[in-house]
Amino acid sequence: MIIVKEILDNPAPYKQTDKYVWAFTVDKVDYTFEAHFIDMKEFYFQMTCKILFNKWFGEDIFKELHDAIGKDFSLSIENFNHLLFSEKLQSKFFDIDFSIAETQNEIKDFSITGTGNASIVFATVVQIIDDFIRQDKPILFMFSAESASRFKLYTTMTRIISKKYKNYEYDIGSNYFYIYNERLLENVIVSTVQEYIKK
Repeated sequence: MIIVKEILDNPAPYKQTDKYVWAFTVDKVDYTFEAHFIDMKEFYFQMTCKILFNKWFGEDIFKELHDAIGKDFSLSIENFNHLLFSEKLQSKFFDIDFSIAETQNEIKDFSITGTGNASIVFATVVQIIDDFIRQDKPILFMFSAESASRFKLYTTMTRIISKKYKNYEYDIGSNYFYIYNERLLENVIVSTVQEYIKK
């Protein structure tokens, strides 16, 4: 597909202006890319995580943990749920927010409507996400397509990103896109449980 080649081959120059903020300009239009920690206490995201955790670990998550840790341990469902949404995990889950810089407080979508530079903008976003993955090694990052007309293009971008990193997979919902690393998730959860049972 031509769009795939365009997305990969035409990035604009960009710079990192803060730990989780990048900026670039295309045809005199300024754009901002930001990664925010997800509030893991929000109900909708907790439910999403539980669905994903169940998918990744299978039906018997405690058996998987016992096998990984290599010994018996006692952990209540309540304490386990608390560990799942701990600060250690939260620091690896991100919500991606991208917009035209001057309207960034109003747009929470990969908005490029009316600029005529879709291929360059998306190429740059893919390159910034490359930097973001190498720098922060996120367990999961997500973004939304609030415009139905952009859903297909975001789906293509999501698949491109997951193919570039063999340990990252993706889930696509009605308007949300999740890119995640199952191996990192398992490692962090196992180490979190190990720290807990040593106390």
